[in-house]
Amino acid sequence: MKIKNLIFAIMFLISSPTFASGPYDGIWALFPYGYITITERENVLIAVVLATDEDDGAWEAYQGPRNGNTARLNTIFGNAQVTVDVNFESDTAMKATIVSCSSHFSIARRLFPLQRVRSL
Repeated sequence: MKIKNLIFAIMFLISSPTFASGPYDGIWALFPYGYITITERENVLIAVVLATDEDDGAWEAYQGPRNGNTARLNTIFGNAQVTVDVNFESDTAMKATIVSCSSHFSIARRLFPLQRVRSL
């Protein structure tokens, strides 16, 4: 029993938790299409789009730098190579504009409108 406790204590001390640090971190709703979860670290946003069952649970991931209330995100996983400009209008509202898309597949309907439903 002492060995298990010692191992647990060592694992606890060695592990380092990661915290989201951006003002826009959280889960954003894309009614009725699904959700986007946004996390930020050192002014780099990661956005993961989670579609509803209508799209068979498809998901896409984007990454890019944030400068003030704007960000330019590029696909890091998805059906097309997409560049999206994001403008955070407030802590609870944002607009996204597709700047380029290298495929016939369009995600525009998934990016409008956005509302935050939960902060992290």
